Amino acid sequence: MDTSEEYVRMCKKAKEIQKVWNPENGDFYFDLVNERVYSYCSSAIGKGYTGIDVWLPRQDQLQEMITDGLAWKHVLFDEFVRNQEANWITGEIKNFGSFEQLWLAFVMYRKFNKIWDGEKWVEE
Repeated sequence: MDTSEEYVRMCKKAKEIQKVWNPENGDFYFDLVNERVYSYCSSAIGKGYTGIDVWLPRQDQLQEMITDGLAWKHVLFDEFVRNQEANWITGEIKNFGSFEQLWLAFVMYRKFNKIWDGEKWVEE
């Protein structure tokens, strides 16, 4: 699970993704006050979500956001990755340090027509 500063920044600025967060056990979030990553547990936190937390979606959660058919989802993802100048052999992906970052970029592109410019999400 990516908990890097870059992924936190990408998630924080993905307002469209943050709006749909309905906290569930096992979710990861960044607490802006304490500047720490936590795993959400409803029994420990109660309702928990205060609006000052940043949801860090896991890769499986990001994949579920793409509602295209299973086969098409992977074809579209493959096409997106190829456009990112990825090297499948070494696992290097230009501009992205993890698959969570890459999947977040794919979701933002497919659902909201936005791309990450290194600082913020912008309309393509």
